[in-house]
Amino acid sequence: MKTNCFLVSRRLAAAVVALMFGASAAQAAVTVVNAPNAFGDFAGITYGNGGEVFELQPYVFINGLGGGDAAKTVVQRNSNLDFTFSHRNLGPGLLEVEYRIANNSLVESFDQIRFMVFANPDGDTALFADRIGESWGGSVAGEAARRETMALPTLDNIISGFRLNNNLTDGSPPAGCAGGGGCDAIVAMQWNLASLKPQEAFVLRIGLSDDGKALSSRYFTATALNSPATELTFSGAYTVAVVPEPGTTALWAAGLLAMAGVVRRRAQRTRMPGFAPANGSST
Repeated sequence: MKTNCFLVSRRLAAAVVALMFGASAAQAAVTVVNAPNAFGDFAGITYGNGGEVFELQPYVFINGLGGGDAAKTVVQRNSNLDFTFSHRNLGPGLLEVEYRIANNSLVESFDQIRFMVFANPDGDTALFADRIGESWGGSVAGEAARRETMALPTLDNIISGFRLNNNLTDGSPPAGCAGGGGCDAIVAMQWNLASLKPQEAFVLRIGLSDDGKALSSRYFTATALNSPATELTFSGAYTVAVVPEPGTTALWAAGLLAMAGVVRRRAQRTRMPGFAPANGSST
């Protein structure tokens, strides 16, 4: 079957990564090993003692533009929208991935934004079995509204469900993944924004940590069954920022250049032979 072939190739690819980068020593930080590739903008993210985030992919639904596809694909359906992403380390053990949708229009708003990030954690790249836990208290502004966990292999996966319903099926991890036996788990979280107004940007920060750090009070944990010290914390929250106006940015840059020129000319004058400051003192 196609699904089984994919799983075999996935395990072979992960095994190669483990051999190349070693799986015996604990990682000091969560590290992007291989980006980008077919499994997301940031794939092959290592953590813990041989752990790997095999897939990390953003999907989005926007009213009027459709959804269920990769965030970049949906955003491209309207020229007023831009999609960008980046990553950086926030100290030992915490990797931040930032996704940004900017509304550059002066008049058009975009409604019912549902942004889903899908992750495929493998706490050990040989066994693929993790125990999934979660912290899921009351709703806080900016934090995830829905979450979903499934066990591979499955024909009805999280991505196909999101494409069909424009929503995750909210619920706690199934008993088979949360219990002692664990599972080969896939997880996702969804963030909802009622409206992205003109000159606003939806900025989602995802945290991936092997030190228990979290960017939000709602998060998943994936703990390797055969290496309990290898645990991934998957968290995230969004903010709404102002899109800098091109004219304002250009004026600001021009002002900085002008100030730099003044400082440079003054420095050159002070180095000229016979130059004396205006107050009459000598240097």
